[in-house]
Amino acid sequence: MKGTLSEVCKRVDNVEARLSQLENKTPSVPESHLLEDIANLKTDLNEREKSCLLNDIEISGITERNGENLQHVVGLIARKIGITLEERDIVLVERAGPRPHYNETSELSRSRPIVVRLARRTMNYCGRRVRRGADTSGLDIDNEPKRFYINERLTRTNRTLYYNAREVGRRNGWRYIWTRKGRIYARLNKETAAHRLRSQHDIPKVFVKTQV
Repeated sequence: MKGTLSEVCKRVDNVEARLSQLENKTPSVPESHLLEDIANLKTDLNEREKSCLLNDIEISGITERNGENLQHVVGLIARKIGITLEERDIVLVERAGPRPHYNETSELSRSRPIVVRLARRTMNYCGRRVRRGADTSGLDIDNEPKRFYINERLTRTNRTLYYNAREVGRRNGWRYIWTRKGRIYARLNKETAAHRLRSQHDIPKVFVKTQV
């Protein structure tokens, strides 16, 4: 699996290099063709990056402390939600983003999410079936129980798309906006069909009928 992920990520690097070349091209190429090529490469890049993250989940809401043992923390969370997670099931676990400065209590006021790369994709979807209101009570992590959330890890492009879709959807009364296998979907209610959103251009197309 590590070999497959490495190969996919190499392809992502190749696409990024091609994208940079296109963006730096001289105006001799017709602008419409150039923009189309760039858009296609960005879509290709996002799809390849998404395939790198299919085994990843993000856990947010867990207090970050200096010197923490994330392998142990993830094990506690797994048991809390009824999942058996052995050391061999975890390929990688770390906090997302650059390392911050801690205060005098060795805590952060805003904790970074925990990124977990699992050995099996099936564990990803099992791990995300967390009931609403799951918290840290009984985990000996926080003095007071705090809610935590488990979601699949999205590419930067899809994170922005998901956030914008949720904002527009909520304003227009759409009840269901979710992700699955790195893709974003929306459904007005239980009686209507689901729509997949592939880019920002799809937001007005999907939500146009209910915009106010």
